[in-house]
Amino acid sequence: MYTIAKHIHLTTIALSIVGFLLRLVWRLAGSPRANGKLVKVLPHINDSILFFSGLYLVWLTGQYPWQHAWLAVKVVALLLYIYLGAKALRAAANRPRLLFGGAAVATYLYMVSVALNKSPLPF
Repeated sequence: MYTIAKHIHLTTIALSIVGFLLRLVWRLAGSPRANGKLVKVLPHINDSILFFSGLYLVWLTGQYPWQHAWLAVKVVALLLYIYLGAKALRAAANRPRLLFGGAAVATYLYMVSVALNKSPLPF
């Protein structure tokens, strides 16, 4: 079960960042695609699967954020990523979209590094 849950988690992580970047590019370009029904619904479905697969992995492995600093940092970074991503997609002008979007991507990359190294220090 661990391998399946891990693959689901990793796949939804990839889909999450690709979807975010696609929506950000559409917003920057002023494309009407950014307001499509599927564009608004699919990220919530994917992110729910991502969240629950993460919780399942925590339960399976017994690695809880209060026991492992790298997991605690990852949870805090996740909250920051959600905030920055929402600000990027809701900003009225392109400059704030780029600033918040870039910060969101940097936070995402930090989370990936923390997860790969199992350390709060990214490198």
